[in-house]
Amino acid sequence: MKNTSQRARKLFLLLVAFLNFNAFSQNTFPGGIKDIVAAADNLQTKLPAEKVYLHTDKHNYSIGDTLWFKAYVLDAANLSSSEKSNLLFVELHDDSTEVIRRISIPINNGVGYAQIPLTKEIFHDGGYTLKAYTNWTQNFGIDYAFAKRFYMGSANKDSWLVNSNVRINKIDGKDQLLIDISLMDINKIPIGLRKVEVRIMEADRTLYNKTMETPLNGKLAIKYNLKQKRDAGNMRLEIWNLKKGADKVFLRIPLTINRAEKIDLQFLPEGGNLVVGLKSVVGFKAIAENGNGADVTGYIYDGKNNVICSFASLHKGMGVFEFTPKFGEKYIARLNTPKDSKTTFNLPEIASSGTVLNIENQELSDSLKLSINATNDIKASANPLYLIGSSRGIVCFAQSVNLKNSKTAMAKSLFPSGIVRFTLLNGHTPINERIAFIDHQDNLEIKVLSNKPSYGKRDSVSLEIEVKDKNGKPVMSSLSLAVTDNSQVKSDSLGNFGITTNLLFCNDLKGFVEEPGFYMNRKNKIAWLALDHLMLTQGWTGFDWKTVFTPIEQPKFDGIISKETRNLPSMTFPETKTLQLTPWFINGDNTTFNYAQNLNKFVDYERTSTGNMLKEVKITSKKIDYTAYNLNGFGQADIVLDSAAISRSEAIGMYQLLKQKIPGLKIEWEHLSVENKGGYSLKIGDRWVRLRFDGAKDNFLTLGKTPQNLKDRLNEFKMFSINSIEIMYTQKYLWKYYPPVPPEPFQRGRQAKIAESYAKSPLPTPPPTAEIKLYAIIQLTSSLKKRMDPNPLSIMPAQQFYQPKYKNGSNTAPFDARPVIHWEPDIITDKNGRATVSFYSADIPGSYSISIEGSNLDGNIGTHRSKLKVMEK
Repeated sequence: MKNTSQRARKLFLLLVAFLNFNAFSQNTFPGGIKDIVAAADNLQTKLPAEKVYLHTDKHNYSIGDTLWFKAYVLDAANLSSSEKSNLLFVELHDDSTEVIRRISIPINNGVGYAQIPLTKEIFHDGGYTLKAYTNWTQNFGIDYAFAKRFYMGSANKDSWLVNSNVRINKIDGKDQLLIDISLMDINKIPIGLRKVEVRIMEADRTLYNKTMETPLNGKLAIKYNLKQKRDAGNMRLEIWNLKKGADKVFLRIPLTINRAEKIDLQFLPEGGNLVVGLKSVVGFKAIAENGNGADVTGYIYDGKNNVICSFASLHKGMGVFEFTPKFGEKYIARLNTPKDSKTTFNLPEIASSGTVLNIENQELSDSLKLSINATNDIKASANPLYLIGSSRGIVCFAQSVNLKNSKTAMAKSLFPSGIVRFTLLNGHTPINERIAFIDHQDNLEIKVLSNKPSYGKRDSVSLEIEVKDKNGKPVMSSLSLAVTDNSQVKSDSLGNFGITTNLLFCNDLKGFVEEPGFYMNRKNKIAWLALDHLMLTQGWTGFDWKTVFTPIEQPKFDGIISKETRNLPSMTFPETKTLQLTPWFINGDNTTFNYAQNLNKFVDYERTSTGNMLKEVKITSKKIDYTAYNLNGFGQADIVLDSAAISRSEAIGMYQLLKQKIPGLKIEWEHLSVENKGGYSLKIGDRWVRLRFDGAKDNFLTLGKTPQNLKDRLNEFKMFSINSIEIMYTQKYLWKYYPPVPPEPFQRGRQAKIAESYAKSPLPTPPPTAEIKLYAIIQLTSSLKKRMDPNPLSIMPAQQFYQPKYKNGSNTAPFDARPVIHWEPDIITDKNGRATVSFYSADIPGSYSISIEGSNLDGNIGTHRSKLKVMEK
């Protein structure tokens, strides 16, 4: 399994050179195909991209879990192990795109593995995105970073379960939101006669707030008049348990609202343009209000309201239709279904001159059929046209275009498996582009050979893994394996998260793809056609042709990082709206529900220090009495963080820590009327944040020119130099900072006198009624005892996954209900392509899922999914 990426690259470039030889014979002038290919090849040689993939032990987590993962960092061109990077950054972002946890792991020969403890001190219920990238990746942008989204909950014996039904009722043409909620405890007993606060939220804005008591059956019916302008994709229901002395229960329930009139219908002509008189294939994509694809049917109309053609989506709101645009016409679309949609959609503008690129890609054919049609002025033009086919950043096909014979067929064998990008260039300018998918079925073949058809509880399991290439030859490979209990962990039955799906498919597409495994594994007969529709409607990542013909500058970011490196910048991801994830406790998610119930059965079960510490630990020691710079006395605050809590947070900068610990922390623009200036500032609820350092008497304000600038400025305060943080945002602790001011007695004409005095001075005139601001205080106490400056790279050492050992089915240990039965990230097959893995089954009979991902680190990757039976004996 020796790294031979340089050899593979040379072979790949030799193939390109051979392909280009025939094209070069047709073009001897400057700026022809030879120059185009040479420029693209030069970019690839000097700036080779990387692809990153993380195999995780499962796809949803609970607070208190450990997220185990193995990283594969591969050369994007040939999928061999990357030689550019030695360190991988792994981050967990919350749904506001804030970095909650950041670690780095060493990468050796393209692989590395570690774990992230999901401790309750750092994480809270909600959606999270796992991001991974190298420093070298930052040269190419956020599209090259790995991303995986999941919901993290806190399932326990005190959790509530929810059945939720959301619908829209039309009253006099207006939308009324009807929400039916049924609340139950973990044993599915109704939560009756319980005082709760119910809110409807749109992002951070409260739309509805009511305190009510649940009836005996635990059911609530909520009505709310929904305005058209509301962003329903970002709305949720919040329920707070107000019972005194009870455990705090707080539920966030996404509101799935799909109004027909809010469907977004996008039209994407094949190749990019609609041209007068040229028959065109038009792809379309219908997106519902919740961000998912919506099935639609409809008609295309011309300017005289004549029906030109019909259209119907095939899968996830995507489909195609054909028509020939006429000069001077403007075309519109109307939906037939959903029937409540009255919106009219405009088709793209029609060009009077241009070209149309069409590709036919039959699944079982060994070639692609391609045709180019052009208007007469383009055909008569002397401008050279070139057709370029590229994959993984490498030009694999190049030829000049003769519009008199515009149809051609090209062998699929010219391209590797994955997404191929075809570009029609007019000189150096792209005028048409289209992507297609090539699948040679040449991934690694991974098999699992079990020594038994089924196993008993606490039985010794031995699995022999066999890896072969497409020709049936044994392959030495680096693999990772996860075995999970299907009754507690959802399996990836579609293959949405596999290495082949990610690196050959999702990694080269922009944006969110629903159920990518549907297209890759193609168990449905419509999958290949649906895949081609996706290729028509989804954006792709890859080099920009402008950069190909621009002189290459020195890369801004280095891949090899020394241990002494300080203050390495993080990749900045834009704040984007994402699909709301459904929490485990809503509408009978039995897998996580079973996991929540089983928490009570293995309370004393031993886990590693990084995993679930399920045995309760009671802290009896008191907080250290620091110098009381807090005017109320030390510890008299809404949130108190001592040096131990700061250390456990793993935060390096102040903003990262505050975001972890303060509920409702946000960033908004603040105007300072006296100074007549403004900037972005922190806010807790409706209170603007002011800082106080040690014994300073004055409050300190940090403003940023942008939200990110504010975060960066706050993160300049390093946590190793802070001994305690006391956060005060309720009036109980703010009296001594902002004592109540008695109202001034009424004076007739006072406002007029103030305005007159300001008119005689250079100061800006204040508004008639001054804004009443509320403030929160964050008191910071510096460390008297210098603590060690943590390594800003936060290198996480890999730890061993806990494996119980039972002798002869021993029943003396506590109930074993492990959700993850086994995790092994460092499996190496021998020269015969084989490796053996052993572990013990748990106490829950049923079915286990086996997930294996891997690479030979020399250009081949593979995925395996299978089941394992555990019987009651």
